[in-house]
Amino acid sequence: MGLASLIPGESPGVFRLRGDLDISNVEAIGRQLEDALRENEDLTLDLEGLTFMDSQGLQMLIKLGKQALEQRKSVRVANAPGQVRRLFDLAVPSGIPGVEITDLGNT
Repeated sequence: MGLASLIPGESPGVFRLRGDLDISNVEAIGRQLEDALRENEDLTLDLEGLTFMDSQGLQMLIKLGKQALEQRKSVRVANAPGQVRRLFDLAVPSGIPGVEITDLGNT
């Protein structure tokens, strides 16, 4: 599919992440999400179209979760595909502080 792109959703603070999230683009995506977190009450990330995420993407979510907690906000991650879900389960089995991971419905 190619490099990841961050697509604004229909509501403020809702985004769809598509493509491959890796070391080549995680910094730019992370900056966009950090800005969005500052500008919105909370963030919702729909990962249904994410085809790949490496450890750098996971680090980005951990950092975003810490910032959300510091700002008394939250980050919701929805519809993580199998490969990404396995990464979460293996690397952060107790979850990511400040990040709620759900597979219930679409955002």
